[in-house]
Amino acid sequence: MLNQLNNKFINLSLKTKIEFYLLPLLLLYLIYYSFQNLINSETDEIKNSVNISQFENKKFDGSFLELFNQIEKNAKDLNIQVKSLNNKKNIIDLKVYSKITDIPKLIKRIENLNNFTNISSINIYDKNDLDFYLIDFTIDLNKYYLKRIEKDEDIKATETQEKSDEIKEIKIPIIEEKITYELKAIIADYVLINDIWIKKNENLNNFKLIEINKDYVLLQNDEKILKLELANEEYLKNIY
Repeated sequence: MLNQLNNKFINLSLKTKIEFYLLPLLLLYLIYYSFQNLINSETDEIKNSVNISQFENKKFDGSFLELFNQIEKNAKDLNIQVKSLNNKKNIIDLKVYSKITDIPKLIKRIENLNNFTNISSINIYDKNDLDFYLIDFTIDLNKYYLKRIEKDEDIKATETQEKSDEIKEIKIPIIEEKITYELKAIIADYVLINDIWIKKNENLNNFKLIEINKDYVLLQNDEKILKLELANEEYLKNIY
């Protein structure tokens, strides 16, 4: 069958052969053209839905008193002390005393206040005796930025989760203290172990005194029985 098709193709005219060769290229072009039209259409829809020009000349017209109160409140929440807060031509100069670890949180909170707050520079000076650095922020309000403003509750929840993760990452070494028990005396129902007098059925650390004999005693916990002899010989006997 393949030989028949090959013979038919060989016997075709030159024009028909050229058409056969051009057909796949034409199909690829049509697919590409349709795809480009789809992309251009979606791009136009985005441009129409968001008119960028309406934000280019937008100016901050909010209350500086309210903005300053928001900055001070966020700083207080983070245990950051505000030294000074001034505005000149929509450029805010903010000086604070803060620990280095709290600076990223303050930056995020300030830039989340509205669509204008943009921290253009940060200067860090020497720290004081309490390990708080003097930090100078320059906050520019002269441009409008398209931001996704988060709720205060969401930001605080994220900070709490990050703090919790940091605590989990701190690994505290566990030091197992091996205690050696020495039987020094047996008098009636009392025994002297490690210079501590205990009575039968009383506890010493996690062991209970369960039996007193003439020259040895038995201590027991959830895992094993410990036999102490007056001759200072001791051994462990597992419970099966």
